[in-house]
Amino acid sequence: MKNRPVEEIVKPSGKGEITTIFSFVLSVLLVLNVALYYYFEKFDPRDWKFLAHIKWGILKNLNGPADWLITGDSSGNQGIETSPFKEELGETAYNLCTIGPMLTLDDSWMLEYHINKYGPPKNVLMIHVYDLWNRKADHEVLSENPVTTIFKDGLGPDLGWSYSQKAKMLSYRLFPIYSKHHGLKMLLSGEAKWFVPAAEVDSSGFNKRILPKPDNVIKDTEGHIKFVKDSAFALSDECRMGLKHIKALVDKHNIELYITMSPLHDSLYFNPYFQKYKNSIDSMLYDFAQNDKHIHLINNPPMVFKAEEMDNSDHVVGKASHTFTLHLINEIKKIRAAK
Repeated sequence: MKNRPVEEIVKPSGKGEITTIFSFVLSVLLVLNVALYYYFEKFDPRDWKFLAHIKWGILKNLNGPADWLITGDSSGNQGIETSPFKEELGETAYNLCTIGPMLTLDDSWMLEYHINKYGPPKNVLMIHVYDLWNRKADHEVLSENPVTTIFKDGLGPDLGWSYSQKAKMLSYRLFPIYSKHHGLKMLLSGEAKWFVPAAEVDSSGFNKRILPKPDNVIKDTEGHIKFVKDSAFALSDECRMGLKHIKALVDKHNIELYITMSPLHDSLYFNPYFQKYKNSIDSMLYDFAQNDKHIHLINNPPMVFKAEEMDNSDHVVGKASHTFTLHLINEIKKIRAAK
């Protein structure tokens, strides 16, 4: 008699076993997500986005109201030193500049947060590169700000975002296992190193950069010239609402607001297509500041630098940052003297 093959009888998984497996997988994912959340709060290979974490950390831990809040994009992050404000004006300054895709929204959010927690600062210096004003909101980038604080405290402007848009912002912020997959890939592949700060800034927020990149400046300038040649200026709705809310805050609290343009590569500034585009920005800002005693436009024309003093078309490095900062302070002194 032939032996029958042994048949393995697999017992179907019961509901309890399925629930246990599902709960285990979910718990692992939750623990991993929490670990990544705290990791990316302190370390992130994408330093251009990580600046928002650092600058909000400085803002939330001030000892009291600042004499100067310096807000804006990356051209100010590495272009405006804070120590000369103390040396030349006897006033404290904090550089809270982040990146261009934050638009004028984080300027507004940071200012209102400061007012709510510490009282109004005496002055705000807002610096933006010329091609910021037309940009629209990128929810993934904006989620690098502390959106739970922004929504909970009702920081303005009211952008009219739907619940689904706010939920999207929160998901980017709270679920790095999903939103930070590019950074995680860089770390796992060895392209980026673990536990290395993405950007080093001093205690007042200035992010000093030393290395000039003249070849990159020239290439970047070529791209900007193509942009201004092919584009017509139009202020985005988000930037307009940010400006409007900032204006309301400075008028209500008697804050002096100084608005300036980033430093520029000389070849970009003197290009006729750029001059035409810039004239439209100047007109927009003039209308914004007109008849408002608290709003001052400075650095017009903007300060220009050689490629050897920059790392892209609107980022100065090394000694040029000090030169640019002193220039702005001298312009501020002239405005104060004329009052």
